[in-house]
Amino acid sequence: ERRKWEKALLNILEANDFDAIPLVKETNGQPSRIARRRYHDGDPSDLFVLGIEEVDVFSPRSSVLTVLLSVLSNEHHIALVGSEGSVDSIVTLDTLACPGSETPFLRRYLDQKVADVASSTGQSLTGDLSRRIFDGVRALADLVDSDRDRVSDRDFTRLAMDVLVLLQPLKEHSRTEADLEVSTKRMASL
Repeated sequence: ERRKWEKALLNILEANDFDAIPLVKETNGQPSRIARRRYHDGDPSDLFVLGIEEVDVFSPRSSVLTVLLSVLSNEHHIALVGSEGSVDSIVTLDTLACPGSETPFLRRYLDQKVADVASSTGQSLTGDLSRRIFDGVRALADLVDSDRDRVSDRDFTRLAMDVLVLLQPLKEHSRTEADLEVSTKRMASL
């Protein structure tokens, strides 16, 4: 019985090219668990089912930067967006990378964010910082979409850490003009 529903969930994830999906117990119910695919060879199985308490849930007014930091640093690389006890959206590496878009939301956001932080703090941030951060997120998403049995846990973790290091100059500035112009809910729906 258990193997059937695991195979069905894995089939849904793979057929739709989803990293993760929220699970509900009843129609129109609130998610209580999340199913996610294997990311790398360090994951012991092709499917994980975890409780939503294992990921952060953010308000739709939360900073995109805060959600990005959570997704990169959480072992499941997932965050949820919701309010008043409801979950409206799921944010994964793939939703952040927007692989099918030529003008991805996160890349535009990071361009503005880096400019905001540099102009408001006087920090000398390199002009390509935002693109290096975004390229790192997209590289992580590409790894998740590749043959997961061949993706090294060490390489995956190292790349996530590299992106987190690049984000350090922005970390203390979660509210800038870039954040006033966009909501996390909008980001998660892209």
